[in-house]
This record gives sequence, structure tokens and C-alpha cells, in this order.
Amino acid sequence: MSPANLLKVLFLLVIVTLNLSVFAQTKSDAWYTGEIELIDNHIYQVQLRYVPTRSEGLLQARENEVLMTLSPLKIKSFEFFDSLRNEYRRFVSIPTFMENHQYQKKMFIEVLYPGNAVSLFRHTNSYGMMATEALYLMDHRTQEIFPYAVSKYSHRNKPVYINADTKLLFQLGRVHTKELKDYATRNHLRLRKPQDISALLTYLDQLSNISAKKISPLR
Repeated sequence: MSPANLLKVLFLLVIVTLNLSVFAQTKSDAWYTGEIELIDNHIYQVQLRYVPTRSEGLLQARENEVLMTLSPLKIKSFEFFDSLRNEYRRFVSIPTFMENHQYQKKMFIEVLYPGNAVSLFRHTNSYGMMATEALYLMDHRTQEIFPYAVSKYSHRNKPVYINADTKLLFQLGRVHTKELKDYATRNHLRLRKPQDISALLTYLDQLSNISAKKISPLR
């Protein structure tokens, strides 16, 4: 094999490995004991599994050997303890703009930080042996949801997010934009990492509470 062809083969192996590492994070055929809330607010304890095998996500529940596939149109939220990740995970069903921003589609989307002012969500979409992730921000004051960043490949089995719209993130802070920028700089926050974004949104909630107390009427 010529050196040029060898390099091509090695390059393809790297791409496949990166895609597999992302896919391994998102694909799970395990069943969990979880809770599902329907759009009519009824809550059920069931055995469930969630696999992001299509854009809206695949949620299945079973009871007495009966298997049901549940649509985002019928579900408000669901949650379970993920023993593989050793953490509780919660998903909500909300209309989300697709990548081309031409239309909205109701999808299952994971709650990473349930803020009072702004929340952080993650959507995973796997297809074949590949997977992508996207981060979204929701402004609870207007109920608008905005795309924030996407992942293109994995580093050490973790997605690496690119094209992060940090300008949008600070704008959502409204009157606290300067404080948020100072906080991010002071704490060396990397605003492409979900945990650092969550830290900034936690600080925004703290600032918002302080502001609310300042303008609240005296008793």
C-alpha cells in the first residue's frame, strides 16, 4: 500500500472512531424505572428506555409485557436514573427549531440546567453509527428557545461543541450582561462546556433574585 493510500485509511479509521465514541454516549438499550408525565398532567411510574435514534427521539415504555412507543406530542416530560452515567436525567417535549431554522418540530430534549431566567438543554440525534448533539437555551421570560452550539466530533469520549453563540448567551442576561462577562472571565469559564454554561446561568439566577429583591415593594 502506498503512503498516500495508507494515510487515507488511517484518516477514515479516525473518523469512524470519533463517530463511534459519540454514538456510545447516546445509544442505550437498557431499561430503567422512570416517571412519565402526559400532556394531561397524569404521571405514571413505568419501565422505560430512551434511544435518540431519530430526530425527535425514541421513547418506549412497557407494562405487563406490553410495549408502547410514545410520541413527543403526547408526553410532557419523563425522567429516570441512568445507572450507566450514575445520574438522574430529565427530558421535556418542546417545539424546537431544526438546523435550517425553517420550521419547528416537537422533540424530546434533555434538561441540563433548569434555570429560573434561562435554561440549558441538550438534544442528541443518532443515525447509523454516527451521532450529533446540539445545545439550546430557553429564555423563560419570553418562552423562546434558541440554538446555542453543536458538536461535530468527540475528544476522549466527550462531545466537543463548536459555533457557540456566546453573544446570545450574554444578551439573555439582559441588564446583567456586564456582570456575566466579568464572572466568566474571573472564573475562566469555557462557554462551550455545558457545566461552565450551567455555572454562568446559576450566577444569572442569583443576580436576578438580587434584582427582584431590590425592586420588590416594601411591606
